[in-house]
Amino acid sequence: MVGVVPDLRLYGLNDKKPEGLYLPLSQVGGIRVSLVVRTPREPLSLVETVRAEVAAVDKDTPIYFVKTMEQAVVEDRFFNNLFGSLFLTFGVSALVLAAVGIYGVIAFSVGRRRQEIGLRMALGAQRGTVLRMLVRQGAVQLAIGVLLGLPFAFGVSRLLAGVLYDVKPGDPTVFATVVATLSLVAMVACLVPGQRAVEVDPVVALRHE
Repeated sequence: MVGVVPDLRLYGLNDKKPEGLYLPLSQVGGIRVSLVVRTPREPLSLVETVRAEVAAVDKDTPIYFVKTMEQAVVEDRFFNNLFGSLFLTFGVSALVLAAVGIYGVIAFSVGRRRQEIGLRMALGAQRGTVLRMLVRQGAVQLAIGVLLGLPFAFGVSRLLAGVLYDVKPGDPTVFATVVATLSLVAMVACLVPGQRAVEVDPVVALRHE
């Protein structure tokens, strides 16, 4: 044993067994090997120099698949990036549809309560009190939906672990972003139609059908 080196990902970034050994090339002949050259210059500018050095050692050794480390990483992560982009698109689309749906349902529900709001206002309720009531009720509905949906979302995310790289299936940042977005939409859905309802004259609201 000559020395100890860090674990390497010899078979890709998702290599689950990064342990390996460095052996003299003369002892493992007959296989394809990779040559890595570190340089502060433009990597591809050294291709001919490397070819010449290898030919000086063994002129029958061909060199092919020349690429930079950035290109190698991009190629290795191609399918991860492809599936990641697809799931990102689907996820954002689902979030937008969920936000639109939540806004529509809550706004419609608040709008149908215009007579109730007018009655409360006629009996002396303050605008701020009515708005807080609507927001509180909307928050309760949203909380129930979140509590029911989060376990299901977490379970589905576990199934996608195979196409994730450096991202945990239950990433708290992602879940927090989704919950925060839906919460904001729900609050707006309560406040916008609620504000319109409390600004209407109570008499007009009571006559509205």
